[in-house]
Amino acid sequence: MTTPQPRPLLTRDDLPLDAIAEICRRWGVREMAIDPSQTRPPPNPFSFMPDDNPFRSIDLYLIVDFGPGEYHWGCKKHHMDVVEDLYNLLGRHVWIEDKGILTKHIAEGAEWAKREMAHRDIIYVAEGLSDAELEAQTRPVPLPEELPPASLQEICRQWNVSEVAVNHARMDSDPDRIREMGSQFIVGMDPDDSAKSTKERIAGFTDAMREFFGHRVYLSDKAALEHAAVNGDQGARKELEGRGVIYSSG
Repeated sequence: MTTPQPRPLLTRDDLPLDAIAEICRRWGVREMAIDPSQTRPPPNPFSFMPDDNPFRSIDLYLIVDFGPGEYHWGCKKHHMDVVEDLYNLLGRHVWIEDKGILTKHIAEGAEWAKREMAHRDIIYVAEGLSDAELEAQTRPVPLPEELPPASLQEICRQWNVSEVAVNHARMDSDPDRIREMGSQFIVGMDPDDSAKSTKERIAGFTDAMREFFGHRVYLSDKAALEHAAVNGDQGARKELEGRGVIYSSG
């Protein structure tokens, strides 16, 4: 039996550059480039266990300049937004190397970083934007009270949502971090005639909220929290009791 060969890494010719440029403009990317020097790690021939190296599944290595801003947990603001949008566009796994971090490695004399920077194939450049304009383009995530109520009601009706509440137990734990990662909500779903599961409907509602408001959101299933609370989960009980309802169909 022949061993299936891994699919090749994506190249410039495989990419919808206009759509990628739109993603870059959406999140204030200064520069995006392919790193053709990267390759997938080979499987370990001496291992009898499944190879769980996450880099085995990467289809595209990128070097991205996110412009000015602070790092949180090793990432600039909107790093994961770009990764998510590229995955949704391409249906393939993407790895992003931050150009700012790569520049620091070069300053420290790292030869591998110099090779990556020298070999990068630039596919997008935000021409004519100053640092201040780039920073203004990456607007912060709105907090729940900043969302337009009428617009929220329309989206809820479209997705048969019975309740949307701010998850204060999570929002209040680290407001600055939440403002970057996304607003936290608890969502109740009305019965639906479609064949989709509640999980699939919540995923669709999440995408609709994110597309309309232009920022990341995280939705918790109210029914799942109620089930967990009945079974003694104090964290779930705290989230339910502390929620602030901003939409109700009743």
